[in-house]
Amino acid sequence: MESDQEDIVEDDVTTFIPVGDLGSAQVEAMTGIKAITKIRALYAAGVPLFTKENLRYIAQVQDECRRRGFGIHEVILRGFNGSDVRCEVCNHEPVLEFRIEYLSIQKLEGLWGWFDPRGDQPWLTIGFKSYMPNRRTSSEGPDNPPATSVEYLNEGFHFVKTKWEASGYYGRLRRTLASINPPPVLTKVIGLACGPLCSVARAELDHRGISQHLLLLTLREAFSNDGRQIECYSQDPIYNENEKQILESLGIRVLEDPMGFVEVDEGSVVVSISPNVPVKQIIADIARPAMIIWYPRLVKLDPSMETGWTYTDPDSARVDKMLEDYDKIEFPPHFNIGPVELYVRKH
Repeated sequence: MESDQEDIVEDDVTTFIPVGDLGSAQVEAMTGIKAITKIRALYAAGVPLFTKENLRYIAQVQDECRRRGFGIHEVILRGFNGSDVRCEVCNHEPVLEFRIEYLSIQKLEGLWGWFDPRGDQPWLTIGFKSYMPNRRTSSEGPDNPPATSVEYLNEGFHFVKTKWEASGYYGRLRRTLASINPPPVLTKVIGLACGPLCSVARAELDHRGISQHLLLLTLREAFSNDGRQIECYSQDPIYNENEKQILESLGIRVLEDPMGFVEVDEGSVVVSISPNVPVKQIIADIARPAMIIWYPRLVKLDPSMETGWTYTDPDSARVDKMLEDYDKIEFPPHFNIGPVELYVRKH
C-alpha cells in the first residue's frame, strides 16, 4: 500500500479523522451530486467495494495500531478508486477503543447523511471508527457480573444446547439440511456477527446469540456425516475473552475481524443474521460461498424501508446478481434466529 506523497489525499469521512489540508492540485471541487455520480459510475463499472487484499491490509494496520498502544496513529488506507488516503486512528483503550468500519454502497453514496460528498477524492469503504467500550471484559466486577464467567457461560450454553437438540425445531432443521444436495466442495462453516453469548446489561445469557452459534454447530454436524472434515469459524468483535474460550472449547475457532471474511471461499457455508455491518455486500464482492444463510431482502420484511436507509446490512444490485447463481431453499424459522433464507450455489 505504498504511495508517493503527491498521490496521497486526505480523508473527509466523518468516521475517520482527516490530517492536514487538501491541496488544490489533489482535489477538484465538485458538488455532492457529481461526487455521487462518480461513485455510482465506479460501482457500475464493477470496481469492488471490498477485496480480500484490502481486508488483509486493514488487519495489518489494525495489528500495528494495537502494537503501538495508546495514542493517535497516522495510517494510510486504500480508497474506493484505488488512491491512498491518510487518516488517523485513535487508540485510547480502555477509555476509547477502535474497530473496523465497513461502508455499504448506500453509505458511500451519502444517502444516510454520513458526510457531504465533495472533491475528487477517493472514498473509503473500510476504515476505523472509535467507540466507547461496553466493558465486556473477562474479569468479574461491577461491569462484569457472574453471568459473564466461564463457568456460568459453559453451564448455560450446554443447558440451552440440550433444549435445542430436544426441540421439534432441531428435528425440522436436520431434515431440511438432509434434503440439500450441497456443492461437492464443502469444507467450513463461518459465522459472521453471530452475537455474544451473554448480555452484560441484563446479567444473563443471550439466547439469540447462543442459538446462532448452535446453528453453526448443527450445520457442521449435518454436513460432516458423509465423511467430510468440516471446520467451524466465527467472527464478531463483541466477543470477550471468556466467550472466546467457550467457543474454542466447542470447536468453533474465533477469528479476529476481518479475517472471518478473508476465510470465506467457495467451500464455505456462511451464516450472518441481521449483522451491524454490510456482510451481504462484502460477500458479493469477495467470494461465492457454497451456501449462505442470512436475512431476506428488507423490502420483504418491511416494504416501507425499501431504500434501506436505516438498514445495517442492505442488499444491492451486486447481491441480487450473485444470488442468481443460487437456489433458495425453505428454511425453518426460529424465534431466536428469525425469518432467514438459505441459498445453495447451483452446481
